Amino acid sequence: IFTITFLIMLLSILPVYAEGKYPDPTDTFFVNDFAGVLDTETENQISAIGKELELKTGAQVVLVTIPTLGDEDIESYANELFNKWEIGQKDKDNGILILNAVNDRNLRIEVGYGLEGAVPDIKTAEIREKYMNPYLKEGNYDQGLYNGYTAIIKEIANEYGISLDDS
Repeated sequence: IFTITFLIMLLSILPVYAEGKYPDPTDTFFVNDFAGVLDTETENQISAIGKELELKTGAQVVLVTIPTLGDEDIESYANELFNKWEIGQKDKDNGILILNAVNDRNLRIEVGYGLEGAVPDIKTAEIREKYMNPYLKEGNYDQGLYNGYTAIIKEIANEYGISLDDS
């Protein structure tokens, strides 16, 4: 009986631990610098662009930096965070998550199904290689993450046929 009770208690604790791996979004939502690598000006610029895009299209692009993934792979972590935060409109699945695990030197762009036409895998690879990686390799997170964010925003703006003031 002790063993069964112990196992039940252990199993009830596990979901709490798993849930705690994923932070809650900050009040600004569009930029969540949990690794502390961005300056305030960059955060404000990204937030303004993200808000304008959402206002004009309903689409959401969210940038998250974390120190490390721990023992989880970036694809699983990004997918779980994307779903937990409900990025994009639920009925349109028009959200994108840019996730940078700084200490792991790992970067992922998770695209909701509703934006796969505007930002397909080949485009996210190009954005990472051309606009982000050269700066991230140098430790210039402000420039690399800002460049990647705005490149994705421009692709979405083109898809929706709109122009943005802040980009």
